[in-house]
Amino acid sequence: MFKKVLVAVDGSESSQGAIELAKNLARSGLAASVTLISVAPVPSLPLQAMDFMLSEPSRLEPVANMVVDNAKISLEKEGINANTVVVSGDPGLQVSKYAEEHQYDCILLGSRGLSVVKGIVLGSVSHKILHTAHCPVLIYRA
Repeated sequence: MFKKVLVAVDGSESSQGAIELAKNLARSGLAASVTLISVAPVPSLPLQAMDFMLSEPSRLEPVANMVVDNAKISLEKEGINANTVVVSGDPGLQVSKYAEEHQYDCILLGSRGLSVVKGIVLGSVSHKILHTAHCPVLIYRA
């Protein structure tokens, strides 16, 4: 059993599968606590675009908030309580960092997100989390 499960969500079909997996774990008593995390990515831009880069997280955070709020509603409809968190930065690193700092037992996520560029087997975010996480990572493959 996992005491604390962190579910990375981005609104993709694959992340919807991770949410369904979290529901199943919670209903079966295998996840005592569920937290949904979304990361507002900070794009890498040239120095001449510094003003835009500094304002970009504030533009992407409302989208990330909407994603975790929708996922939370989906869980609550089935009687499952969930916490939500939104952070900014590199999604792969931030999810792993948050999980370690807050002592999560497991990370759930989809194999591919909304990125235009797709990895051969796993998306770049899921690949990074798999290799940087301190705890078990369960990847839902869509």
